[in-house]
Amino acid sequence: MALTTSITREFGEPARILETLVGAENIYAGAFLNANSSGFAVKASDSATDNGFLGIAETEADNSAGSAGDLSVRVAVEANKMFYSNTGAVQADTGKPVYATADDTLAKTASNIDACGIIEKSVVGVGWYVSFYRLR
Repeated sequence: MALTTSITREFGEPARILETLVGAENIYAGAFLNANSSGFAVKASDSATDNGFLGIAETEADNSAGSAGDLSVRVAVEANKMFYSNTGAVQADTGKPVYATADDTLAKTASNIDACGIIEKSVVGVGWYVSFYRLR
């Protein structure tokens, strides 16, 4: 289910911050972001037209009425060990890659996108500690 409001995600240090352009949509704080084929930040999806993981939005940017490039969003990249809730987490997940398949979803598999991080530690039935990396 897509985000409908901003959420707070806790980041370990160091988190590098980057300004990047937003396409014509509303990006909520805490959203996982990819670059589209034109290089603009968009909500993450398992789409063949996405060019890779950008990071996690630290601020909300509502460009739903604007054109691509009208606004910027502050993005955390290479966040160290963010906790992601997942009641399906199992011990064997540790060390596996993760994929940002939606603005609020990490998955262990994807069809069209590259991994965006690795599960550093799995807390069985609770979630994952994930380290993110940027492919671009």
